[in-house]
Amino acid sequence: MDKRLGLAIVEYLAGLSQQGATANVSALDQACEQICLAFGISDLSPSERQSLSVQPHTLPQLFNAALQARDATRGAPSSASASAAAPPAATDDFDTKFQKYVTLLKEKTKFFEGFEEGSEAYNQRLEMARKKLEAKSAEEEKKRQADAEVAKQEGNKLLTEGRHEEAIAAYDRAIALNPRNAIYFSNRAAAKTSLNRYEEAISDCSHAIEVDPKYAKAYSRLGLAYFMKGDYEEAVSAYKKALEMNPGNDHLQSALALSQKKLEENRAAAGAAAAAAAT
Repeated sequence: MDKRLGLAIVEYLAGLSQQGATANVSALDQACEQICLAFGISDLSPSERQSLSVQPHTLPQLFNAALQARDATRGAPSSASASAAAPPAATDDFDTKFQKYVTLLKEKTKFFEGFEEGSEAYNQRLEMARKKLEAKSAEEEKKRQADAEVAKQEGNKLLTEGRHEEAIAAYDRAIALNPRNAIYFSNRAAAKTSLNRYEEAISDCSHAIEVDPKYAKAYSRLGLAYFMKGDYEEAVSAYKKALEMNPGNDHLQSALALSQKKLEENRAAAGAAAAAAAT
C-alpha cells in the first residue's frame, strides 16, 4: 500500500480531532491507529514521516486538485479557468464564517434583538454585521501577510548564512501564514537544494509555479534542482521556460548551455554503451 496516502489520511483525521471537528474524537483516534497498522506506518521515524508527508498540502486540497484534473480531461474548464474560478471558494469560506458570526451575535449579543428576520431593518443590521466582519477579516489577513514577510526575511538571512535547516523552518512558518505566495516556496526550495534534498526542492518549485506561473525564479531554481539531481533533460526544459520569461539573462543562458552539454554527453555515453553491448 502507498504509505504516503496512508499518512495523508492519518494527518487529515488527526487534524479533525485536534480541531474538535467531531464529538467522537475516540473514533477518529481508533481509525488513525487502524490505518497506521494497515499501511505499515506505525513506527515511522521523524525523518521518514517528513519525507512521506504531503504537508503543507492537505488531503482535501489534493483530492480537489485530482477532481479538477479529471474534469479537465472530460472537457471541463481548463486549469487556467479553474484558477480564475478560485476566488469564489474564498467567498464560500467567508460566507460560512459569516453565518457563524451571525449566530454568535444572536446568541451572545442584542445586535439583532427586536428586528424581525427578513425585514428591511433586519437586512440592514445583517449588512452592518457583514461589513464589520469583512473589515475584521481584512485586518487579520493583513497581519498574517505581514507576519509571513517577517518569517521570510528571517529565512533569507538564515539562508545567506548557510543555516539551511533553520531557513527551511522560517519559510515553513511563512507558508503556513500565507500559502499563496510563490516566493516562499521558491526560497524554501533553494534551501532544500543546498541540503541535497532535490525531490523536495522540485516539489516546492512546482508549487511555486502553480501559485504564480509567471515567476521566472521558480523555473530557474527548478532547473538547478533537476541539474543537481542529474536529470539534465528536465533541467533544460526548466531553464528554457525561465529564459522565456527573462530573455537575455546571462546566468540562465549559461545554466541552460551547461545543462544541454551534460545532456548531450549522457546521450553520447548511453549510445556508446549500447553499441558496445551489441558487438
